[in-house]
Amino acid sequence: MLIPLPGWREPLEILPLFAGEPMPALLQTTGPVGADPDISRWSILCADPFDLLRWSVGQAGDPFLLLERAVAAHAGPPETGLPFSGGAIGYIGYEAGYAVEAILVPASRSKAGLGLPDLLFGLYAWAIVWDHRNRTWAIVSSGAPETGQAKSARARRDAERVSHVIEANSVAPPTHRPACPDGGARILGTSVPRDDYLRMVRQARHL
Repeated sequence: MLIPLPGWREPLEILPLFAGEPMPALLQTTGPVGADPDISRWSILCADPFDLLRWSVGQAGDPFLLLERAVAAHAGPPETGLPFSGGAIGYIGYEAGYAVEAILVPASRSKAGLGLPDLLFGLYAWAIVWDHRNRTWAIVSSGAPETGQAKSARARRDAERVSHVIEANSVAPPTHRPACPDGGARILGTSVPRDDYLRMVRQARHL
């Protein structure tokens, strides 16, 4: 199901409307000014996946095969002209390669300490898709994981809900960045020391 949306609103304006839902994901084009419009054309926003795929080193199975099967189980015909009609969005960590390559698994792994899986994907039933070249945007809804008449009903229900969220927040947000709750600036950092990071970069360049 495809529902065109009126006017134009930027992806970063819409993302906060769904930030409170499970696993929101924004794939935003960041092409430079003058870039090929077909390369920097699309942005995609999803939230509230109907299923999750998690895998970490030590678990059974090939994570790539598990992902392929999970996507195939709910695959459907794509909407004409759109690059995404619902499906899997997530990440594959470097360590997932241990499942298919003869690589020695290190004794300590940083993501394990953070409680993050080595592969994590959400399976999404709907998306908001922006066409930056033509300045159009639309809601696409697949109805997954349902089948038959229930699939069509869910596709309409999801699309109408997303449309209502957007319409209920039609006033553009202020252009200034809101302050952090504690009143201070929020600075993101890394747990990897600078010297260790530079060493890993040098090693990667010679692989």
